Amino acid sequence: MTKLNSTGTTVVYSTSLAASVRSVDDITPPFIPAPNSRFDRYNLAVDQKGNAYIAGYITRPLIGPIPMQLTPVAPVIADQLPADDNVMPNGDTEGFLTVLNSTGGGFLYSSVVGESASADYVNGISIDRTGAVYIGGASFVTAIGPIGLPTNFLSPFAFKAFPDGYDGWLVKLKIITPILADIALNPVDVAGGLGSTSSVQVLLQRPAPVGGATVTLRISNPSVARFVNAVSGPTNIRVTIPQGQQIFTAPVTIFTRLVSNPTFVDIRAELDGDFLQTRLNVRPWMESFTLGSTQVAGGESINGTVTIFQNAPAGGIDVTLSSDNPLVTFPGGDTITIPAGSRTTTFEIATAGVDVTTDVNITAAVAGVGITQTLQLTPPLLSAINISPDRITGGESTNASVQIQGL
Repeated sequence: MTKLNSTGTTVVYSTSLAASVRSVDDITPPFIPAPNSRFDRYNLAVDQKGNAYIAGYITRPLIGPIPMQLTPVAPVIADQLPADDNVMPNGDTEGFLTVLNSTGGGFLYSSVVGESASADYVNGISIDRTGAVYIGGASFVTAIGPIGLPTNFLSPFAFKAFPDGYDGWLVKLKIITPILADIALNPVDVAGGLGSTSSVQVLLQRPAPVGGATVTLRISNPSVARFVNAVSGPTNIRVTIPQGQQIFTAPVTIFTRLVSNPTFVDIRAELDGDFLQTRLNVRPWMESFTLGSTQVAGGESINGTVTIFQNAPAGGIDVTLSSDNPLVTFPGGDTITIPAGSRTTTFEIATAGVDVTTDVNITAAVAGVGITQTLQLTPPLLSAINISPDRITGGESTNASVQIQGL
C-alpha cells in the first residue's frame, strides 16, 4: 500500500500488508510466501480522515498460517479493534477487510470474512459520509459445513441469514471509534418563546488535538428553534472545543419560538464524519386550566386555576380570560399575571342568577394557546328553612327564615 502526495512527487508512506508466511517446519529467516497462498481482487476506499480500507480475498496455503495480519497486531495503535473473524482453515478462500490508519503506521482493523465450507469473495467496497463502510461479496459452497458470513458479521434482523449454495451478501461496519461521545440538552423539555431557552453540550471521546476540534451543530426545525436569537438566528453553527478539552467552553444556547402544540426539534452534532443527535421537546406555555367546581348556582362565585409548563420569566406572564356569556365575569379583570418564578395563579369567577340551567364556556389563554372549561349555572336552590323557636303554644308567634343558594 503506497500513498503519494497530491502532486504525485513524494511518497507519504509505503507499507506491506501481508504477514510473513512459511511452512510450519521452516523457522529460519527470511520468511517467504508459501506455495498456494494468494491475494486477489483488491478494492480500495479512503475515508474523510485519510484511513485506507483495503478489501479483497485471499487463499490460505495448504500448510502454514493465514497469509495476512489480523488485529490485534503490533504496533497496537489507538482505537485498534479486534478482528470479527480470525478463523480460516488451510486451503480455504475467504474475503478480507484491512483498515490502515492515515499515517500508514498501523492497522485500525484487519479481519477475514467467510466460513470454512465456502469460498468467499469481497467484490466491492464503499464508505458513506458518516464513516460507515460497506463491503459486498459472494460465497459458494465447497464442502459440508458452515457457509457464507460468520456469526459476527450477521445482524440480528438480517434479511437472509442462511445463504443458498451460491449467494451474495452485504455487510455494513463502523470500524472507526466515534469521535463524539455524547450530546446533551439542558433542559430536554422547554416552553417555546418568550425568552425561553435550552442549551446543548457536546463531549468528545478524548481531548481535542492541537488547534482544537470544531463541531458543527444543526437544528432541524428553524420555525421552532434557532441559535443566537429566536427571530433570525442561524440553524447551524460551528463551535470549537479548545485543545486539550473534551467539551465546549460553555454550553451553546438554543432559543425557542412559540408553539401551539408540543413540537420535537432534532439537534445534531457533527465532527469529521461522525455525528450524534438528540431531541428537544418544545412545549406550549399553557399546561392546564381547572375550575373549583363545574356546577354552581347562578349568583355564586368559584375559583379558577391556571398552570403553565415552566416558571414564568422575568416580568411574569399574562393570562387572558374570556367567557361566551356575560353571566360569567372576572372581578380581578380579564387579564391576570402569573408572577416571575411561579407556575400557577388562582382567580375569582363571578356568576349571575339564572332561571334555567345554563352552560357557559370559560377560556384561559397563555401566549396564544387557550384551554376551555364549561361551567354549568343552575337556578336558585332552597338550601335550608330555619324556625326559631321551633316549639310554641297555640296562639303564639315564631320566626322563620329561608336560605337559598344563588340568586
